[in-house]
Amino acid sequence: MSQLVEKAYKYRFYPLKQQKEILEKTFGCTRMVYNHFLDLRSKTYKEEKKSINYNDTSKFLTSLKTKNPWLKETSSVCLQQSLRHLDRAFISFFKKKSKYPNFKKKRNRQSAKYMKTSFIYENSKITLAKMKESLNIRWSRKFKGAPTSLTITKEADNTYYISIIVKEKIEPLDFKKKKIGIDLGII
Repeated sequence: MSQLVEKAYKYRFYPLKQQKEILEKTFGCTRMVYNHFLDLRSKTYKEEKKSINYNDTSKFLTSLKTKNPWLKETSSVCLQQSLRHLDRAFISFFKKKSKYPNFKKKRNRQSAKYMKTSFIYENSKITLAKMKESLNIRWSRKFKGAPTSLTITKEADNTYYISIIVKEKIEPLDFKKKKIGIDLGII
């Protein structure tokens, strides 16, 4: 009986000039959306004592896109994922697992999450939404299965990484044929 597990693989990649521009726009838009809705949720709670959840912010995002048409230049999946990250940050805060969410800064590590519908994986090549060419990834190890999601990260030192989540089947170990020894120590 095999078991389905999620595994993460992290690789370095080197984007082309055009890809860097698209990624910079994506990072900027996801950061702007996160910060805008963090501010909105904070102000709404302070002034009206109302709580805004993910569904509310998702509806407001549509109107924000009409006010700021440059948000349409990036993948909508990344913007939705930044709202999900913000919602998870608030959930963790209210469960007292973490501090109050902070605003994201440009000088820190930047990231954007892509789900299965926003990238193409064919012949060990990944092409992101709004990009024409596949990413130049340094494949240090292989993985089985198809990616379910991936996160693009730009570190503070301008290095780019891609973290890929893959669902893989693993076979349980057969302990019947193996011998097991137990060390009880010196008594």
